[in-house]
Amino acid sequence: MAPGSYVVVETDKSGWISTLDTAPPNDNRIPVTLNSGQASAGNNFYDTQLAAITGTVKLDVNGNGRG
Repeated sequence: MAPGSYVVVETDKSGWISTLDTAPPNDNRIPVTLNSGQASAGNNFYDTQLAAITGTVKLDVNGNGRG
């Protein structure tokens, strides 16, 4: 790449969310400036897959532990 200022952008896959970028804020964008002959490493995006918690809530009206 030619020397200059760039922004590396990540697009989250469906069902995933961004948890951290190596350059705050966590906005899926990492600014990078390159000089002639320079490489830029360690520009990481961290993501996690969405999850669900399911179950049933029961009201134990008589206090016998059986809901």
